[in-house]
Amino acid sequence: MESVVNLQHSHCNIALTWKINHGTSSFFFFPKTLTTKPSCKAGPFASSLRSAQRLPSPLRSDVAPDSSSTKHTTLLVETFHEHQRLKALLQKLINGSCPLQLLGEDGDWTKDQFWAAIRFLKHTSRFNEILQLFDMWKNIEKSRINEFNYSKIIGLLGEEGLIEEAVRCFQEMKSHNLRPSLEVYNSIIHGCARQGNFDDALFFLNEMKEMNLAPETDTYDGLIEAYGKYRMYDEIGMCVKKMKLNGCSPDHVTYNLLIREFARGWFAQKNGKCVSIHAFKKNGFAVFYFDCNG
Repeated sequence: MESVVNLQHSHCNIALTWKINHGTSSFFFFPKTLTTKPSCKAGPFASSLRSAQRLPSPLRSDVAPDSSSTKHTTLLVETFHEHQRLKALLQKLINGSCPLQLLGEDGDWTKDQFWAAIRFLKHTSRFNEILQLFDMWKNIEKSRINEFNYSKIIGLLGEEGLIEEAVRCFQEMKSHNLRPSLEVYNSIIHGCARQGNFDDALFFLNEMKEMNLAPETDTYDGLIEAYGKYRMYDEIGMCVKKMKLNGCSPDHVTYNLLIREFARGWFAQKNGKCVSIHAFKKNGFAVFYFDCNG
């Protein structure tokens, strides 16, 4: 037997059903429907509850903050402060402050601050201070004695013709048991060759092979260009032969260099004067034209 009874409360109506078990003296209640209706007499507590449910998620205590948004905000703040530090450092350098003194006063620099100071010294042709600043900065934190930092400094010194400083930095790199890359060897070889020091250039070329670093076309191209600069045309031919024997096939850059250097030598010999040779690409081909002054 089932019966239904409505239990009225000030805030809701609940309909319950019970079933009488005639074989026992007990009975059980089983809810049949549960309907909640807001009462017009609801007090301030119910109003506050509904307001809390409508709060935006950042203001609700049961909703966790967005971690990605927090990280993004932190990153923006850190970037802003780093930009301000870089701006202040560059302004001091522009005003004539000594970078070594500034680093000593600050105690340390981030890598961005350090490389900003290095670029400033490069653009102001204060190359002699570059290696001093690098020595001071890397000794503050020993983890900065790595292949990446040495490679950048050696490449910069080599580009600016400071080959003695580059070689010294190169030897120091090896003393720390760091392995120079192909690019580092190319910087040293090309730097020596551009100054006409071909004995040292070939020495480092052989050392490179002993370390199982195979020279690439760019390695030989730098030698060919330097030989042409000093009008050493026999050495150019020998360099190309050595290049092929070592399994390094000349590419279009190599052939363009050969055409340019031999053409310059031929015109210089014929006219007794140096000539200007220009090259440009047209429809995928290298085109050369010569300015003869004879």
